[in-house]
Amino acid sequence: EQLLQEAADALERGAAMREKMKTALLYPAFLMVMTLLVFIFLMAVVLPSFAVMYQNLGAQLPLPTQVVLGTGQYMISHGWQAGSLLAGCMAVLFLLSRREQPRLLLDRVFLRLPVLGCLGNRIEQWRFFMVLSLLQRSGIVIDEAASLAAAAVQNHCLQKRLQTIAPRLRRGSGLSEACQRSQSFSPLMLELLAAGEAVGETALMLERLAVLCQE
Repeated sequence: EQLLQEAADALERGAAMREKMKTALLYPAFLMVMTLLVFIFLMAVVLPSFAVMYQNLGAQLPLPTQVVLGTGQYMISHGWQAGSLLAGCMAVLFLLSRREQPRLLLDRVFLRLPVLGCLGNRIEQWRFFMVLSLLQRSGIVIDEAASLAAAAVQNHCLQKRLQTIAPRLRRGSGLSEACQRSQSFSPLMLELLAAGEAVGETALMLERLAVLCQE
């Protein structure tokens, strides 16, 4: 009963974290959309009038100005083609994400993105530490708990790395050593985990690491 309550609390914390992330990203997303709309307006409406004026003057335009005016003219005449191409690329990426190997490649690329990759990595680490902590407190042996916790990770690239932890534990490695060889955690996380192992408080330290990733 206590373990089920802890699992429910962990799920509630995860839902609350996702809602906070959505709220935090709402304003930047709004700014990006408005910036894109203003950019399209300038390129499609404002700049063509300047292009006509320059042509009437017969002035020799600098290369950057020619590039900007050419981009505006292209958006006017071929904007729907560019939009269709972008939509097609998005559809192809969505279809590829449904297959194992392309999904693995896309997840690897996502983890290397600036800001977003770090954020996604922390989310997956939080999920791994949270599940592993719950399973440890329930009395499940560490190698089986590590295997189940790795299966809970949604990023396929990171999941493949974390799946190497359980076999190393079965061969006698410590948890911190197995996590270090997976190359999935920061030095601070590994040192904290090693400290928890040294004093026999591995489950507690896993819980603290989950809180650290959540923050």
